[in-house]
Amino acid sequence: MKYWIFDLDGTLVDSFGFYFNVVEKIMNKTMSTEERKHCVSLHASDLFKHHLGEEKAKEALLELRKINVQDSWDTQKFSAVEELLSYLKNKGCHVSIFTSRDLNSAKYTVEITGLSKYIDHLISGDCVSAKKPSPEGLHKLQQLYNCKVDEMVMIGDHECDMEAGTTAGAFSVRASWHPHWEHDACSLAHKQFHSDQNFLSWVKETV
Repeated sequence: MKYWIFDLDGTLVDSFGFYFNVVEKIMNKTMSTEERKHCVSLHASDLFKHHLGEEKAKEALLELRKINVQDSWDTQKFSAVEELLSYLKNKGCHVSIFTSRDLNSAKYTVEITGLSKYIDHLISGDCVSAKKPSPEGLHKLQQLYNCKVDEMVMIGDHECDMEAGTTAGAFSVRASWHPHWEHDACSLAHKQFHSDQNFLSWVKETV
C-alpha cells in the first residue's frame, strides 16, 4: 500500500460545523442529522438544485464557495493528521486528496492548514464528471501515479468514499473520528477507526 488517498472534510480537517451552518443559512432550512449525513455525500450544486431550483442554485453555489474560502482560515486539522502524513511521506509513500468540495476552497484549506507540503495531487468535485461514489477520481489518480489500483488506499468518513474505494478495487479505510454524529459499523470498509490516533498507530504497524 504505497498510494494513500484521503477525503478532505471530516477526514483530514474538521470543517463540517462551518459547512452545515452556511448551507442551512443559504437554504433557510435546519437539517436533521440524517439530512446532514446525506448532504456531505452530495456536490453542493446538486444539493442546492434539489432544494432551491436551477436558477437560485447558481447564486447559492457562488455564495457558498465565497464563504468556504473565508472559513478555511478557521478550519482545524484533526490532531494526528500532520504526524500521519509526515510519517507516510518519510516512508516513501505518496499522498493525495480526493474530495467532493470545490477546487478553490479545497486548495485554500490545504494551504492554510499546512497540509499542502504532504500532498501530491488534489482531485476535487470540479475535476471529475461523476462525483463520489463514482471511482472516477481514484482512476484519475491511478493514471497520474501510473500504479496498480491494489496499491492504493482510500480513506474517508462517508459511505460514498468507501463505495468509490471498493468499486475501484482499492483498500478502503473508514475514518469515523469526526464528532458530528454517531458512527455505525461500515460493511464496505476493509478497516474502520474511531480515532485518528488509533489509525496512526495502525499505519505505523502496517507501513
